[in-house]
Amino acid sequence: PLCGRGAAMPAVALCVLALHSLGACAPGRSFPYTGPALIDTPGAFDALLRARAPDGELIVLTITDTRDLRRVDKDALLARKATAMGLNLVRNLGQLGLFNTVVFSTEALCPRLMEMQGPKGACVYSQMFHGPEFRLEAWKLRPGDMPLLWGQSWFYLLEAVSRGVGVLKVDADVHLLADPYPYLHSGVLAKAQLIVQGDSVPGPCPPSGRGDKVVSGVPVCADAEHKPPPWNTGLTYARANPVPRGGTWGVLNGTWGLFDTRLRRGPSA
Repeated sequence: PLCGRGAAMPAVALCVLALHSLGACAPGRSFPYTGPALIDTPGAFDALLRARAPDGELIVLTITDTRDLRRVDKDALLARKATAMGLNLVRNLGQLGLFNTVVFSTEALCPRLMEMQGPKGACVYSQMFHGPEFRLEAWKLRPGDMPLLWGQSWFYLLEAVSRGVGVLKVDADVHLLADPYPYLHSGVLAKAQLIVQGDSVPGPCPPSGRGDKVVSGVPVCADAEHKPPPWNTGLTYARANPVPRGGTWGVLNGTWGLFDTRLRRGPSA
């Protein structure tokens, strides 16, 4: 049976939309995915969900050995480290009995990742955003770069939720000490349709207060350019959407749609 399905209720907090849970369960089963690695192939994504999420829950990782433009100057070895960290997370999840995973990666890297994961693993790639209508050169991007993998995985996260599958999206540098599903499907989190981990700039807010926000009574500070603080620091859970084109769908579709639009227009638009 699917986990965490129920009737929608009004939003109760930023990025957290309430719904009633129908009970807790800890899905971790999966079957080998034998379909095409190119997940854009017609029918491939549905086959992937049948194989990797038979209990209605999927865990998504993104792993690449190309560039993460945010950190290219910070850590030149990140490309090699990211692959090792991602595979470590796959092993970590397996130790917790969670094999309902899929890795989003690149055409070049997927064969090696499958070899390193073994028969219980799954790796797919997408060619979304690679066409000439997307201004990759203007954004200083190339196929396989991490920002494109984010956009691709967010699109397929939306597709999974729309098909009645809950998705836990986990960054490669995360390590889990326990099965997260009992927490996601019980207590206060069971009422949330979309769970996004928050982040804030440490230290006191600047005296001007410009750009500062208070979330749940806790002051958080924007960065030096006074942009809102980032909300996703590594963990996102989207519950299977019980309402067609409902709250979760709207948030995820808006996020993916903005990414698509900005890539088409270029950075100067």
